[in-house]
Amino acid sequence: PQAMLGRPGSDFLGPDQVALFESSEREVLASGQQYEVEESFEAGGASRSRIVRKNRVRVASGRDYVAGFLFDISDMKRRETEAEDARKHLANVLESLPARVIIYDRDDKFVFANHRLQDT
Repeated sequence: PQAMLGRPGSDFLGPDQVALFESSEREVLASGQQYEVEESFEAGGASRSRIVRKNRVRVASGRDYVAGFLFDISDMKRRETEAEDARKHLANVLESLPARVIIYDRDDKFVFANHRLQDT
């Protein structure tokens, strides 16, 4: 990070990324509104995900800056995908049972019925 200080974004990013990056920063500075986006990208040959958040910060002198934050959410996204895959697998298993199956959640809301129950 120290090596980045005082250098333009074009030293680290491609032209399209720099344009998007700078555009969002100008908007944050002008509006004072938070900017937040979820991005997927490749790093080291692996798919990664992050949340980019930018806020305007005004210091005592009245000068405005953009504070940027990057949150790596790759593990969370991976767990979400795994959970969805597990839900699909469970649904397939429940569909294959010869019994009628109905599932309610802890709030007693209906969440699943296999086709055998639906066909009755």
